[in-house]
Amino acid sequence: MTLYDLKVTQPAAVRRADGKWDVTVPVEAKKLYADGKGGVTETPLAERIHSGRQVLRFVTDRKP
Repeated sequence: MTLYDLKVTQPAAVRRADGKWDVTVPVEAKKLYADGKGGVTETPLAERIHSGRQVLRFVTDRKP
């Protein structure tokens, strides 16, 4: 079984002069495998996000 442990802390949205929104989302991510017998092993996460702390940044037309 694959488990994803994702934690978001203090996301923020700031309105830009053009009316759009700059959004930042601090994330801490882990990927884990559970063997069904109580054992859990952490493995690298290398998908759209990666293991560890990172900040996702994007622009939206509306306030999130």
